Amino acid sequence: MSEIDKLVDQLKNRKIDRRQFVIKGAALGVSFTALGSILAACGGGTATPAATETSTAAATATTAAATETATATAAATETATAAATETATATAASAGGAQETVKIVVTSPQTGGQAQWGTELIRGTELALGDYDASTLKFKYEIVPMDDQADPKVGMTVANKVAADPDVMAVVGPWNSGVAIPASPVYNQARVPLFAVASDPKLTQQGFDNIFRVGSTNDFQAIGAEAFAFNTLKKTKVAMIYEKTIPGQGLADYFKTPALEDGMQVVAYEGETVGDKDFTALLTAIKPKNPDLIWMPATYPEGSQIIKQMKDLGYPQDIAIIGADGMYTDEVIKLAGDAAEGVYATALGGDVNKMDSASTFVSEFKATTCMP
Repeated sequence: MSEIDKLVDQLKNRKIDRRQFVIKGAALGVSFTALGSILAACGGGTATPAATETSTAAATATTAAATETATATAAATETATAAATETATATAASAGGAQETVKIVVTSPQTGGQAQWGTELIRGTELALGDYDASTLKFKYEIVPMDDQADPKVGMTVANKVAADPDVMAVVGPWNSGVAIPASPVYNQARVPLFAVASDPKLTQQGFDNIFRVGSTNDFQAIGAEAFAFNTLKKTKVAMIYEKTIPGQGLADYFKTPALEDGMQVVAYEGETVGDKDFTALLTAIKPKNPDLIWMPATYPEGSQIIKQMKDLGYPQDIAIIGADGMYTDEVIKLAGDAAEGVYATALGGDVNKMDSASTFVSEFKATTCMP
């Protein structure tokens, strides 16, 4: 008996549920279309929570400066099209010819300072799933936005709601590593495929086989930033101002290790809190240490204010500022104004606006979201 035959036998005897069948079948290399046909023939069992292992679908690492929002959204929606949607297709049982409703949850910050990213993730998912002709599918899909507010506690609430709903067959998100990592055991136990934008490597180092990445990881991003600062910009004294979150401190540490190996001086290693607006005391303390580089793994609401206040405090113009992917957005220019001139930022992939393979998606995304 082949491995897929064994899975079919387990499904028929209700030893595994539909979610488990899809994940295990995909791991054997069986297409989602074929899995859907098998489930339709078998009638599929009722999806119930269970427990698992891990596999990491990591994208090719690159440290080229790029638009994280577009890159992550394009990747997330492509993955959702190829996997989340097909998973939903596969798990739609043909009960008397009636279409089952399958929910695709998008969890991201949809209000607050990072709402731009979160809402774009929703629009991208809608665009990708909309490419399918619903009349030809065995299910009726429903996209369900859930606002995690970039808050780990709220993210746990979202995860528990998803786990309790057997109609949810896939999750696009979370966007933030600080939300995704603590919530990931809940999704894993519920056997829900998770297509995460979150980029801290610890997310996929836990041993969970239901988590799939849509971009590279922060260690590569920080290593690339350090190499650029040391080899290209020739900087030797770095002050680090990091966001006090899992990815923020992780990016600071991933930069710090190669910096010390290259003989750079780390003259400051300071954290800032999401929501803060006045960084005068922090910047005043750092200025006398005469750094020639600021490595700032922060998100744009706080990072923009830090850049602006550095200028107000009279920091030398030849100090290089490198932000991480949370700073790669036009919002920095809007919020920091002239002070943003010359600021660098890293990202997790190539610029989709310059990729022929992404041209159709980018055009459709901009048209449907009224982006320039």
